[in-house]
Amino acid sequence: GCLGPLFFDGNFYLRPRHNKALRRFLFFAWLFASLAGSAQTEDLEKSLLYAKGNKRLRILETLIKKLENPDIKRATQLAKEGIRLAQHERNQQKEQQFSGLLGYLLRLQNSYDSANLLYNQALAIARSRSDDADCAEYLNGLSQLERAQGKLTVAINHALAARRLSEMAGDPKQIGEALYNIGYIHLIQRSYDSAMLYFLISLDVRRETGDSTMVAGSYNGIGLVLMRMENYPRS
Repeated sequence: GCLGPLFFDGNFYLRPRHNKALRRFLFFAWLFASLAGSAQTEDLEKSLLYAKGNKRLRILETLIKKLENPDIKRATQLAKEGIRLAQHERNQQKEQQFSGLLGYLLRLQNSYDSANLLYNQALAIARSRSDDADCAEYLNGLSQLERAQGKLTVAINHALAARRLSEMAGDPKQIGEALYNIGYIHLIQRSYDSAMLYFLISLDVRRETGDSTMVAGSYNGIGLVLMRMENYPRS
């Protein structure tokens, strides 16, 4: 029959004669992507040495997103610089963006109090700019932060507010995020039917955006519900 590689539980399962060739191909593809990404990061760091003003802000934002996974400490340092520079340039929108980025990075590092402060700082600026989509993004971030702290009542309230604002703004990414957050809080509370409902709706919304990572997150949520319900054959 045809090769048809199977994808199961995050791993490829192939006939033995194809395994070695595929592994070699995947290794070199990963190596090439890593080297290319490293070269881009080095170029951005060099550009940063001479850039000023709004150009520097743009480079900082791009560099932070590239460094988020390989060097989160450096990304955090750059986000702090971005806030200072945006304030110096009196660029309120960029101050908001860097505050939100820093809040996100600090949340990943479990610096919850600092992350809360930065998310609220970004939210306040977004509200002053009447930007419903950005408000929804920071409310979703706060919801995830509070969920991690076990503050489920305020977390679900922020997620519900994020859903309302993102629907008003017509932002499917943040709608899907809010729905997923609500579903996850119901999962923690062992309200499995409600959790399943919200994960399924989030899946439909995220499919429309074409974001495969977000779609996978919704599928993961569905699987978690089924596992908690001890319905293992379907998870």
